[in-house]
Amino acid sequence: MKSIRSISFVAIYSAIIFGAQVALASIPNVEIVTVLFFVIAMALPLRKTLLVSLCFTFIEGLYWGFSDWTIAYMYTWPIFIITITLLKDRIKGPLLPALISGIFGLAFGTFCSLTVFFTLGFQAGISYIVAGLMFDLIHGASNFILMLILYQPLQRVILLVKKEGEYLNEEW
Repeated sequence: MKSIRSISFVAIYSAIIFGAQVALASIPNVEIVTVLFFVIAMALPLRKTLLVSLCFTFIEGLYWGFSDWTIAYMYTWPIFIITITLLKDRIKGPLLPALISGIFGLAFGTFCSLTVFFTLGFQAGISYIVAGLMFDLIHGASNFILMLILYQPLQRVILLVKKEGEYLNEEW
């Protein structure tokens, strides 16, 4: 029974993150996916959070179509989640999460460009990064602001959910 609850949580949380991404899709590079991944990475075991990121990426691929960005999401979100997990003990208030997510937003295009470097070559990779600089600036700034506003309220919610369902901590 506990495994069914854990699997259900992963499915529901993946769907929530996807829904949040789609809801803000009309605003270029403004998203709360980073905030949501940050919050669950702080509260849940690494394996469950990584599974949520892979499910989210798969759902996005089904909805938007699979492409090179899908591959980029399969390593970019886990890098972010692992970074948060490693820094978990040092994170106390919303400022450090805002800084981390802002830097991540700035670097997101560069992370995603790795697939372009491997598939199309060095010049295409550099062009991809340069062409996306304005989007990365918007992404970084919006991540910073959204994290300052949403981190603590969402953290309280996920901790309440975690407290109510200790099954979230069970390992698979």
